[in-house]
Amino acid sequence: MKGFFNSMTFKILISALLTFLIFGCSSNEEIESNHDFYNYLQRLKALNIESTTVFDDENLSFNTPLRSLVDEDGNLIVVNHTDWTLHYVKENGELIDKKGGLGRGPGEFIGINDLTLGCDNTLFALDKRLQKLSSYSFKENRLEHLGDKLLPNYSPLSMQSFYDCGNKGKFGIFKLFLSSDDNFNSLTVYKLNDSLQLKEKVIELTSDEMIKTGNEVKDNAIGFKNYWHFKEDKLYYTYSDSLDVNILELTDSKRQSISAQKVPTFEFSEQLRSEFKEYFGPNISAMDGLENEIENRQVLPFFYSYTANDKFSFFTISNLGSKPGIILRLNHETQELKTIDSPSIFQLFDVHENKLFGIQNVDGDQSLVRITLSE
Repeated sequence: MKGFFNSMTFKILISALLTFLIFGCSSNEEIESNHDFYNYLQRLKALNIESTTVFDDENLSFNTPLRSLVDEDGNLIVVNHTDWTLHYVKENGELIDKKGGLGRGPGEFIGINDLTLGCDNTLFALDKRLQKLSSYSFKENRLEHLGDKLLPNYSPLSMQSFYDCGNKGKFGIFKLFLSSDDNFNSLTVYKLNDSLQLKEKVIELTSDEMIKTGNEVKDNAIGFKNYWHFKEDKLYYTYSDSLDVNILELTDSKRQSISAQKVPTFEFSEQLRSEFKEYFGPNISAMDGLENEIENRQVLPFFYSYTANDKFSFFTISNLGSKPGIILRLNHETQELKTIDSPSIFQLFDVHENKLFGIQNVDGDQSLVRITLSE
């Protein structure tokens, strides 16, 4: 980034902004008495939790988990951020196998931007900097590297996520980059051929909200964004201005829309706005565009992480200002919303049966977390 912030500083600040929005500075009592949205959440039925396990044992094979995924057997694939390794572990954290590493060779990464599990239980890791897709299979309690595939030149598109339905088709989610357009970040789902070339446009999603910072257009830390999750030949996707969900059948492009119960808007109250500006101080004014965005913003996104399965969608709710946090579970059939208590500073990544898996970040230290529901 040009000007005051380099790219790393920008990423750190955005991370801090998201943390504030998820957890805020206010006490829970203040929020309950002053905000309709939080009062509404308190009235919802809470799901019973059997246990919440934070894996912070020094004997774990990973120390900086960045994202996680669950395979068909309930084992986990965890991305370790410091050395870009893939850790295949049992549900209790016991290491089964480890692959990857920092580098440019076969099975190595400069970064892992996306992790998906295809319908045939093949694992795919996307490295956008190296423009390659690495695939793995699970055989006899080990993670086998099947190979790397360089991505075609999609310019001006950039692949954000990949999913393989086997002989039923391959799919990618792409972002469009046009620097002259403030809304350049539109997302489109394409069907791909076996060489991963664009074959057919499937659907176009709502653009993420952006802001101008200096001479560039960047993600808006307090703007609405798209979230999605591939699962069993379906794409579950949602936009953070509501708790509504769309389900796209990848094999025939049929689409189902699920409207959640009506909830009060998440207003950017003067109290929250004041705390926000006080907390970040000079960093806000140094970022061209963000100060004006904060001053004029009326409503905030409802959530900052999302995952789903065939029965439910799960949203990590923003800015609760309390411990524990709250996850909302949306029943796809009844449209009923229920709450789940979560650890503080928690990002949800995947769900398997009655278990939710995500990453907790406390003072810069990441830990894998498993939440087991009693139902």
